[in-house]
Order: sequence, then C-alpha cells, then structure tokens
Amino acid sequence: MDTIDPTSELWNYASSFLPPDLDRLALESGALRRCRKVGNATELLRLLLCCVQPGGSFRTASAWSASAGLGRLSAEGLFYRMKISEGFLAAVLGSLVLSWRNVSFQR
Repeated sequence: MDTIDPTSELWNYASSFLPPDLDRLALESGALRRCRKVGNATELLRLLLCCVQPGGSFRTASAWSASAGLGRLSAEGLFYRMKISEGFLAAVLGSLVLSWRNVSFQR
C-alpha cells in the first residue's frame, strides 16, 4: 500500500527553519532514546505538532502517522512521547528564537 502524505511539501519548507542539530536536542532532552517506532527527531517533532494543531488529538495523529508512513504509534504511545518531550520542545523553540533574534524585519 502506498503511503499518502499531502503535507510533505509544506513540511519540507517548514523544516528548513528547524535547527540542524535536532537529533542531538532530542537525545539530550530524553525525548528520543532509541528509534523504534519513530525514525528520528524530525519525525517526532512532526507527530507532536500534529497533536496540538486545532482539532488534533493523539488518536488522529496516530492514525495520520501510520497512513503517512511516519511510524506506527498508538494514541497512548504518542501521549507518552508528548509527556517526555517537554525539554525537547523547549530546546527547539529556544533555538528558533535565538536564530531569529538577529533578523531585521522591514515594513
């Protein structure tokens, strides 16, 4: 069965803004200890963001990840990943804020 991911093009653009050391941040924060059900930190972040979008839930994110070929996590497994990913999400946000700190915006 072919996997269908209508968000891949948008995600490719959005992920260009992410820090290059995403896997290191996930390992250091404890969010990703080993890559069993989730392949890497980028996929983990994508799944976590899917859960918190308007109308999102752990159940829908779990079903979407399986259909998009990102991994097969149960809703409960995704909930657990969210619980242990607080430090990872804070590190990603901190990195993004620091990278945009010196960018000048023109009106």
